[in-house]
Order: sequence, then structure tokens, then C-alpha cells
Amino acid sequence: MRRKAKLFVDSCFRCGQPLTSEDIADVHGKTFCHQCANYYSAFLANDPWTANEVKWLLPSMEEVDRLENELNHMISKAADEKPLQRFFEVNTSMLVQIFRYGHGRWVFPQPRLGSEYIPDFMICGLNSAGPHWHLIELESPTYSVLRQDGQQKAEFTHARQQIDDWRIWLRKNSQYAQSQLGFIGLDAEFKATIVMGRRVDVKPEHRERYRELSRDNVEVMSYDRLFEQATSAARAFRASVDSLLKR
Repeated sequence: MRRKAKLFVDSCFRCGQPLTSEDIADVHGKTFCHQCANYYSAFLANDPWTANEVKWLLPSMEEVDRLENELNHMISKAADEKPLQRFFEVNTSMLVQIFRYGHGRWVFPQPRLGSEYIPDFMICGLNSAGPHWHLIELESPTYSVLRQDGQQKAEFTHARQQIDDWRIWLRKNSQYAQSQLGFIGLDAEFKATIVMGRRVDVKPEHRERYRELSRDNVEVMSYDRLFEQATSAARAFRASVDSLLKR
């Protein structure tokens, strides 16, 4: 007897999974699968992590200037990633500038995934589709991603392997991470960012190879790019609010 084919009538607003009429969960007029509906509803009910919520609008343009100068100096002088880890732990509002989520952003510095793994940062961003997770690995600004011959350096390979290890752990333990650790919606499909080296380290003939390193939900960026994205976003958002207040 032939099995009746499933009739998909819609897709999940958050994850894109095809849905049958039985699979659909409606939350505030949006179509979700049941799992994503649970994530989204949890955020609508209350703020799950008030201590980790970040207000990404900096209080003044003077504060933007101060943090921009401090970050630029630190990137130029740091011998490894530790001073930058401390800077972003204190100034989480600068770190979240590189993400575009209008309904909320939460930062978790050096969280534990079980007893084995500690990402440098986990960031959750909320938009109309629900929560989205980004895990960030900071490496030294003095380490180049590529060798002189264009091959990956061991330090980058190690950072990339760490991300693979986090995904493997979450495939086995996502329910534990969500229910016991409280990271609502975190699973192995998170997006990852490796920040490492300086733009000048990449030779012109190796730029295409460098760009190819960003794939499979992993973005590779230099500290120069992180600096430019964070400071320009912070400045633009502060300027837009100041402009509205003057009207």
C-alpha cells in the first residue's frame, strides 16, 4: 500500500521548514512549526534573561567617540585576544552593534556548554521570527588567518574545529542547553563568527581564498572589519535618534 504523500501548505516563519496543516502553529498571526512557536512565545511572555539584556543605543555621541577610540587603541596594541575579551565583556553594547535585531539582544560572556566547551561570547538576537543565536570566537589580532603561501594557519584551524565541536555537542544536548541551561532556542544551527588578525595580513592574491573561509554559517572577519561595523552602526543609530529628538 502506497503511503499518502504529505501535502505542505506553508513554511515556518523562523526556520523555513515546510509545514502540513497539522504542523502549523499560529502565534500573533505568524505561521511557525511547533518548536519555533514555543521559542517565540517564550519571549513574548517575558524577558528570559534580564541580567544579560543589552541596550544597544549608546547614551551620547561622546560615548560613541570614547569607545571608538578605546577599541581602536586596544586592537592596535593588544598582543593577544584577552584585552579585547575584557573590553567587550564591559562594553557589550559595542559587540552587539554588528547584529541587526530590533526586538532585543542578549550577551553571555564565556558561557559553559556542559563541562567541556566555553565560547568567548554567545549572543541571542530577537526579531519578528523569534530568537537567533550567534557564537563568537575571538582570536589574537596578531595572528594571521592564512600563511604566506595562502594555506590556513593552525590557529585558525583550531578555532574552526572549536565551532564544529560546539555543533556536535548541541546536536546531542540541545534539549539540555535549552531546558537546563536556559538558552531558549539554541541548537546546532547557530551562526558563528571568528574574529582574527588584521586586514593587512591578507595578501591581495589570497583575498578570494580568505572570503571562501566564510561558509556553513561561519563568518570570518578581521578586527578591522569588526571595528568598522561596530563603530559605524553605533554612530549611525545614535545620530538618527539625536536627529529625531531635535525635531
